[in-house]
Amino acid sequence: MNYVQLPRPSTASGRNPAAFSTPSRSFTAAMSPSFLLGVPVLFVTLLVACDPGRRLVARQPLDSDSPSRRLAFAPIIAVGTIVRNTKVIQFQGANWDEDTAGQLNRVTVHIEKVLRGNVRDSNIPVYYFGYGRRLDGPPGLGMAGTGGRWRIGDREIFFLRPDSGLLRTSCDFAQRCVTPLATGEHPGFHFEPGKPVADSIVDLLLTRGQNCTDQQMKQAFVHCYAFGFSPDYTVKKLQQIAATEDPGVSSEACETLADFAHPCLTHTPEPPGHRTSLR
Repeated sequence: MNYVQLPRPSTASGRNPAAFSTPSRSFTAAMSPSFLLGVPVLFVTLLVACDPGRRLVARQPLDSDSPSRRLAFAPIIAVGTIVRNTKVIQFQGANWDEDTAGQLNRVTVHIEKVLRGNVRDSNIPVYYFGYGRRLDGPPGLGMAGTGGRWRIGDREIFFLRPDSGLLRTSCDFAQRCVTPLATGEHPGFHFEPGKPVADSIVDLLLTRGQNCTDQQMKQAFVHCYAFGFSPDYTVKKLQQIAATEDPGVSSEACETLADFAHPCLTHTPEPPGHRTSLR
C-alpha cells in the first residue's frame, strides 16, 4: 500500500503555520479525562431536559380512583417488571393545590403480558406523577425512598392510558394506581372468553405463577388487592386456596377470609371457569 506524505506548511508559501499547530491548552484541557468523565452525565441531563413527558399535566388524586374505575377507563392493562426509574422534573404547586410538591418520573417497564389493548415493544416507558419524597402515612406511587414502595424487578399490573403520544398511569400520586403482583410470572395466562376482566385479574393475583413460593402466596393475602376488583369471586378463590393449598398457605387464606367476615371452607368446588394452573 502506498502512502502520500502531505507537504509541511511553509511560511514562504503564505500559509499560516498556526493553522497546523498543536491543539491549544484550552482544547487539551477540555479533552482531559475529568472532562470526558462528565460527558455521560451531561448527555443524560440533556436527554431529561428534552424529555417529551415534560408537557404532561399531573392529575389530582381522587378517592374515586378505585380498581373498578381503573378497569373501566384504562384502555391498556399490562403486567410487567420495573427495569429502571428516571426523574424527569420536579414541581411546586398544582392547579388544585398550590402547596402540592411533586415529581414527574419515567419508569421503564419490561412487559410480560398484555391483558387489554396493544403494546408493541417489550420494554416501554411509562410516565407517572409521584410526590418524590418521603411522606407520613401510607406509601404513594413510585420508588422506595422517594415516597413509594417500588423496587427494581418488582412485578406490577399497570393500568395505562395514552396522553400526547405517550403512555402514563391511569391516575397519579396514589399507590392504588398500580397493583402489585406477588405471585410471580404467568406466561400461560390469557383471558377466557366471556369471563369478566375483574375475575381474570383476581386469578392472576391469587394463583401461583412460575416458581412462586409459599411466602409469595402469603404476601398476596397481606393487602388482598383482589377484593377491590371482584369481591365475590375473591371469596370463592380464597376458599378454594384454603381447601387445596399447603397448610401454611391454607391457614393464611383462612385468616384473610376471617378478616373480611367470610367462612373458611375445608372443601369447596373450584370457582366457575377456574383453571387449575395459570403457569
